[in-house]
Amino acid sequence: MRPALVGIARRALRVGLLRSAALRALRVGAQPMSTVLMLHRFEDPARPATSDEGSGLRAVLATLRRQGVELLPLPELITRMEQRIPARGPTVTFTVDDGYHDFGTVAAPIFAEFDSPVTVFLSTDIVTVRGWYWWDRLEYAVNRTPLRELVVELDGAPHRFVLGDSEQRQQMLESLIELVKFASDGERQRIARTIGEIAEVEVPERPPEHYRTLTWDEVRGLERSGVGFGPHSCSHPIFSRIDEDTARREITESWAAMRRECAAPQPIFCYPNGTSASFGERDMRLVREAGLRGAATYLRARISTRAAGPMDPYRLPRFEMPHDPFDVAWLAAAIRARP
Repeated sequence: MRPALVGIARRALRVGLLRSAALRALRVGAQPMSTVLMLHRFEDPARPATSDEGSGLRAVLATLRRQGVELLPLPELITRMEQRIPARGPTVTFTVDDGYHDFGTVAAPIFAEFDSPVTVFLSTDIVTVRGWYWWDRLEYAVNRTPLRELVVELDGAPHRFVLGDSEQRQQMLESLIELVKFASDGERQRIARTIGEIAEVEVPERPPEHYRTLTWDEVRGLERSGVGFGPHSCSHPIFSRIDEDTARREITESWAAMRRECAAPQPIFCYPNGTSASFGERDMRLVREAGLRGAATYLRARISTRAAGPMDPYRLPRFEMPHDPFDVAWLAAAIRARP
């Protein structure tokens, strides 16, 4: 069969599965699992190609509703974990990191359309001062630099980046962000502050519309419409690169800001970056000591309230939301055999 016909056949099969009871049938007699999905940016239909994530959100939600998957609020998931309440079927919980403005303009109305709960995690200092996330400053400067080469010094070592076409520039940017992410925290802040000088680009004090976060007024308006909000630190550092006192302040002060600014903030933290290299036992203890009920990670796994042994709500695993509704439905329907 020709490759084009194979592709058409595969797409037809996927659509057929989504529209049938096949995925539901897979769950019969299986142990129900909970899946937490993570998103960041959302494509505005009026400004295509602004982001490649979230553009299929409406299709994803429609598919999950059609498949009978329970859309569970994050605090309720934590309660079920704490009380070991077994799920009757698969559940999906939606979370959004960083609280960009496009959540309010693009995603929030879609979540409301499907009556879907969602929790948004905010880095509170960024919201308060209407400032930049550090990686956005890097992107802004790299995309606008007239230079053909950048030399960035980190912790005393020079790193040379060659800038070519747009694809090469994107690859260079991703490499630079990963490098800065796990540099010492002081170096991360220095590079974010001086990237304009390094790239010979004027970086404005306030981020342009594409890079700005929600304001507190917008947060409160979305909260009244049913959106949940939780703390994501003050300044989005990598916790494994900061000392204990700084980590404690990032947690307690971000939670204090949420309680000041929101009517009913959700007492669930979100570790910046969230990988196993980004936080540790110390940070889990600090979140617990701050009186928060749990913490979201980027450790890819599903959750079962029937699993043997204790579950730790301070290591709540999440997956990035796939763009394809079929992949999301399969992820939600994925099962683990009963022991």
